Amino acid sequence: FLFASELKAILASGLVKKQLDPQGLHYFLSFYSVPSPFTLIQGVRSLPAGHKILVSQNGVRIIPYWDVSFGNKSDVARMDEAEIKLELRRLLEEAVRIRLISDVPLGAFLSGGVDSSAIVGLMSRMSSLPVKTFSVGFGEEGADIDELRYARIIADRFSTDHTEVIVSGKDVLEDLDRIIYGMDQPSGDGINSYFVSKAARKRITVALSGLGGDELFAGYLHFRLLSKIYSFEERFPGMAKKF
Repeated sequence: FLFASELKAILASGLVKKQLDPQGLHYFLSFYSVPSPFTLIQGVRSLPAGHKILVSQNGVRIIPYWDVSFGNKSDVARMDEAEIKLELRRLLEEAVRIRLISDVPLGAFLSGGVDSSAIVGLMSRMSSLPVKTFSVGFGEEGADIDELRYARIIADRFSTDHTEVIVSGKDVLEDLDRIIYGMDQPSGDGINSYFVSKAARKRITVALSGLGGDELFAGYLHFRLLSKIYSFEERFPGMAKKF
């Protein structure tokens, strides 16, 4: 049995053949990422988030140790909308406050979106000094995905100590090997994280980000369509299987 925190560590052992997994490749080409438990290498699986693996003489068991609960028995189910808003605010403040307890320089990645902006806003309320924020832009070559103007608005609003990084195609090509190595498994959204992290490490050791906010709060359109999809599946299970 072989395990490691990174796929490249397993490959470095020489005990696993470097053979592509067609299913993992399919997921990457479809979604620009490889979801657990799949990887790009045949015979290697990744542990899903919130799970642990138990290896014993009786075999291998993968079991969840944490999950989000939305059952009717939860406290949230008994709250009205106003109470839910207050509880959400309390939980967000608590989550940020806990992560501000640090003995090393700390800052935040700021895209100008709702997720990172909310975190920076809460950090600013809790800090006596300007929050160090970092944003990445792509100039003319990536103008369609450049969000620097929104990040500047938030940085000005909360008077942060703001740093901007402008990335060119030349920068990407020069660092391409290091970008790929740092990803371990490929991702269609890792280049911006690489460059903003590279700039941030010169000034801070720990960075808070809004990563995962859309997944938790159903920010993407396809999340809002899930209820309709599930309803369709319940009514027409045979037809749904074809999709």
